[in-house]
Amino acid sequence: MGEAIRTAKDPATIDNLLSDGVLGALKLVSAITFRRNETVFHRYENGAGWSDTAPRDLRLDETELALLSKGLPCRIDDAEANRAAFPPNLEKPILAIPAASRVYCYAVALYGPHEAGTDLHVSEREMLRNLGSNAADAYARLENEHLRSVVAELQAKLPASGVPA
Repeated sequence: MGEAIRTAKDPATIDNLLSDGVLGALKLVSAITFRRNETVFHRYENGAGWSDTAPRDLRLDETELALLSKGLPCRIDDAEANRAAFPPNLEKPILAIPAASRVYCYAVALYGPHEAGTDLHVSEREMLRNLGSNAADAYARLENEHLRSVVAELQAKLPASGVPA
């Protein structure tokens, strides 16, 4: 899955691999990805446990957001899940894994427990943290490619505008 994330062609594919890919591989009851959109983390798709009626923006407490922004996973307890208006039937505990580089958090993936009701094992949590790092690299690569294409497009227009390059 890490290779699929690293070679993804668009952010939506990364989002999907972080949520639906992990959901199926680990047999979880819920998984969803919120990708940064300017100042908030936004959910672009529905996922297991997350329907159209669930919040589209991730509104966590400043403490959790600060941890995630630093690239550190955190647990979302019942009180925080209720305050953030998570779906009421979402099984707990919920683990939040950032897709973060050392300087920027691109997305946050939320994972519920296994279908069997067991919590994620320490090795699974470490694997998810590594996937988050791979995803941050992939999001950064896609952002870089997009910006390079915009720059190339603008540079190509310069001669026609009469502005020196």
